[in-house]
Amino acid sequence: MSTSQTCMCDDKCKLDNGCPCTCNESECDERSPWCCANGSCPKCDCNESECSPSSPACCASGMCAWSWTGGGGGFDFAAAHSQNATFTNVSAPDQGV
Repeated sequence: MSTSQTCMCDDKCKLDNGCPCTCNESECDERSPWCCANGSCPKCDCNESECSPSSPACCASGMCAWSWTGGGGGFDFAAAHSQNATFTNVSAPDQGV
């Protein structure tokens, strides 16, 4: 199902599906969640293993498009970084000491 199809539903559905904000200076289109109009989309309340029931469903997958298209909310940078972090064992280059 395409993004445009998944975003033709009520606001909870739009948030759960992570529909992007498509707005201009005066209004947002009908596929945008209501919170896009004033940048008040919800934050994702997640820890390393799960998200709270109050978080939109897209938080679990990190696919909340409204969080990076002007709707606010989504993950704080640190939370998103820690949830998707890949740790690599890296040694400092030999300094010839």
